[in-house]
Parts: sequence; C-alpha cells; structure tokens
Amino acid sequence: MNTNRFPPFFLILLTIFLFQCGTTDLDRSKQQYKQLQGDWVSNDFKPDIFHSSRSVFSFQDSLCSPLLPFFQLSTFKIYKDTIYVWQNDQHSIIKKNRCRKFKLVCLTSKKLQLIAIDQYTKDRIKNQVDGKGRSDTLTLHKIRSKNNIAPTKISFFASGCYGTCPSMYLEIDQFRNVAFYGRHHTLRKKGHSGRISKKEYAMILSHIHRLPLDQLKESYSANWTDDQTCCISIEHDGKTITCSAYGYDQEPIELRILFQRFIQLSDKLKLIPDHSIHEDSFIVEKTYYKSVRNQIMFLPPKQSN
Repeated sequence: MNTNRFPPFFLILLTIFLFQCGTTDLDRSKQQYKQLQGDWVSNDFKPDIFHSSRSVFSFQDSLCSPLLPFFQLSTFKIYKDTIYVWQNDQHSIIKKNRCRKFKLVCLTSKKLQLIAIDQYTKDRIKNQVDGKGRSDTLTLHKIRSKNNIAPTKISFFASGCYGTCPSMYLEIDQFRNVAFYGRHHTLRKKGHSGRISKKEYAMILSHIHRLPLDQLKESYSANWTDDQTCCISIEHDGKTITCSAYGYDQEPIELRILFQRFIQLSDKLKLIPDHSIHEDSFIVEKTYYKSVRNQIMFLPPKQSN
C-alpha cells in the first residue's frame, strides 16, 4: 500500500481550504450579527384587542428579545444562516429552556425575513401572522431614527398593577447621573443613586431618537382594567415632552419598547442606597406625574359616554 498517496503540498492546500471555509462562515456570522443590532417590527400582523400579535425582535449585543417587545432577553447565536435563541418559557407551568430556531432568509439594512424551524416557534408565529403567505415566515423592518433631540433630563415612572408589575421612578440627566426610587416589585427598594454607563445611555438615546415625536399623543389608554401605567418626560431645548400609556395597547411600538427598556434597565444599573432621594423628589415641579399617580394608578381608564 502506498503511504504517500496524498503529497504533503496537497494536505497543506486542503488544510488552507478548510480553514478559509470556516473563516468565511465566521466572518459572515459576524457581519450578520452586526446588521441585526437594533429593533425590528413585523410588517403584517393579525389584529386583536391587545395588539399583542405584532412581532418585535430586539437585538442588543449577544442578547435577543424574540417575537414580543417585553425584553425577556435571551442569549442568541448565529451559525450558517440560522439564529439560535435560548429562551426560558414563561408560558409553561414547568419552567424550561427552549431553543428557538430561525432560518435567516433575508437581511439588509432595512429588511429582515425569518423562517421558523422548530415546531414550537412555528405555532407561535402562526397565531401572529395575518394569514397572508407562509404561516412560518416573518418579514420585519428595522425601526429607524426619527429625531435627533439632545435630552437634558429623562424621567420615567411606572405604576403598579393588579399583579407584580414593577413600580418605580427613574431619572437620568445629561451627565448620566441617575436617581432611582423603587416602590413595589423592584430589585431595589426606596432611594438609590449612581451613574449609567456610556453604552447604556447611548442605548436609551437611540430608543428616544426612534420615537415619532410629531405623532406622539400625551396619553394612550387600553380598554381594560387593573393594568400598569408608564410615563415618560423628556426635557430638551427648553421644552418638555410628556407621554403616558395605560396598558400596552394603542401606543406606538417605539414607545412600548422604550418603556420596557427602562424597566429592564432598572435592574442592571449599578446604584447605591441614597437616603436623600424620596418618592416626592420626583414630582417636585412635575404636576404631570402627580396627576397621573392620583388619577389612574390601579384604576381602569375613564369610560366615554
């Protein structure tokens, strides 16, 4: 038997070829990973009274919130044009991790098209699409910036609900100083202070820049009871923008994502107890917050005659 069947130079060429193939896949995944960063929303969806069937994907570094804009962030990976998302199933009585799999069909700066691979995700998507085209396919567009305001102060408030909704006050100024007060169902209770990182602050600003400010109403209200109210106040250029939403229903998807981003952020910030921060600290010269807290916290929306 000829032990020199494959000349050394052939083995070297084969090794280089295999290495280049692996490198090409890796480079492609890195490019896809970079393009995915941001928020994507489905073009078509099946309307329902909760408007919950609009699919939203949010990609933040190596984390992803798939299908719903509630920021249950999960680890994701890309391998050979397939996105793998490891997610804890919050809907199951027995909590277990699921691996959602999406075939990456199209990815540009504006468009994302995915096909669900695993049966569990196929069933979830089938309940969300409007019946046009394939029921296992999602077509999404990237949410783009719509303004370039430079906030001097951003204030956020979340009420409680008939459940375990986190209730808090959170303020961030232009120097990234943070004041926080945890009321109910929050990781931290009472007053805390600290600074937000440049990266996290840039993320908040990017969400604010995606808000349709020219179309934003002062308030939105869902047609049910016992839900949470979220409010935001943005000070810039001597002006103040205020907006609230009772329940997640009628408000723009960009506002819903921003609210969820603040709720998620409250647990991630590095803060220390600060006894100088009280609940009333956040409503001084903000009668808007005072009226919100007195009128609609825990209460159903006013019914029209």
